[in-house]
Amino acid sequence: MSTPPGRPVVPGEVPDPILDAALKLIAREGWRSLSLGKIARDADIPLAELYKYVRGKPALLAAFSRRLDLEVLANAGEVDLHAGPRDRIFDVLMLRFEAMEPYRDVIRVLRKELPRDPVALMTLARAGRRAFAWSMEAAGLPSNGFSGAAQSRLLGYVFLRVLDVWLDDDPADLAQTMAALDRRLRRVERFLGRSNSDGAAPDADEAHKEEKAAPNAGTA
Repeated sequence: MSTPPGRPVVPGEVPDPILDAALKLIAREGWRSLSLGKIARDADIPLAELYKYVRGKPALLAAFSRRLDLEVLANAGEVDLHAGPRDRIFDVLMLRFEAMEPYRDVIRVLRKELPRDPVALMTLARAGRRAFAWSMEAAGLPSNGFSGAAQSRLLGYVFLRVLDVWLDDDPADLAQTMAALDRRLRRVERFLGRSNSDGAAPDADEAHKEEKAAPNAGTA
């Protein structure tokens, strides 16, 4: 694989063959044992070609998140923008779980190993902020301003709380995931759909405390 003549290298854009090779290696061998040399060999490209697109392992996480973002946004037309904010956000977050389905083994590895890699975690956190801001927009809710940022942060919190349920759920229907996501969103519903003109912006920390204090909060 090489860059087609006349096509510039786009920063942050990792070609599919490279990202696919990396994801397969993560699923098979784990994140910590992943190396750029292994990716180059599996993608059948020189290291110099890999360097054009990937400056380090964390960049692969950003590219993976971007792939999921694009899949969600490509299907965002399924969201009923006439529904309430909670229902719209539910639909968008379920689109993300569905987009993640082919990569369940990869995500299981990352969930286990990334806490021991703070640099990678920081990269994924930045990608997550972008992902959930775009999720707000896909749900027809503004992501700009302090209010939008706070709600995006809240969506990320809800998503992470449901992630472990999804990892153990039956991919055939995702019934447990949908039930857990619905419960979580209902607990923070009053914080969703606010705009910067509504007065005080939603306090994500307050929402977290309220959500934890809800009945059965220990169970997603």
